[in-house]
Amino acid sequence: MKYFINTSGEVFAYSEDQLALVELSSDIRKMSNTETDKHLNPEKYLSDEEKSQLIRDRMPTLSSIEFDLLLDRHDLYDAVQDLISTNRTLKIAYNRATFFSRIDPFIDQTRIALNLTDEQVDEMWTS
Repeated sequence: MKYFINTSGEVFAYSEDQLALVELSSDIRKMSNTETDKHLNPEKYLSDEEKSQLIRDRMPTLSSIEFDLLLDRHDLYDAVQDLISTNRTLKIAYNRATFFSRIDPFIDQTRIALNLTDEQVDEMWTS
């Protein structure tokens, strides 16, 4: 496959056979090997922080019960209950949630309030 990109950033891929039949407009150019690799393998070019965020984005969501059991398993259930009893916004988010995502603002606010690192929460989430 040969990869091309236009001035709008749209990528086109053609086999050798297709390329013989296609007339390329002047706003399309062949992508360099590096550009092609970045297009095909974008994760290779992410920073460590971006990789961590991508991993968190892909973590499974937890039902309310699964989340409470996770908290209990890590001895955090009571601490979270104490926290939400003093913060109406967090209480509403916790009580109304039908599922919890690792990237929910509630999770991050709770993590900060309980002095947990992202890595600690990641480990708990995937255990």
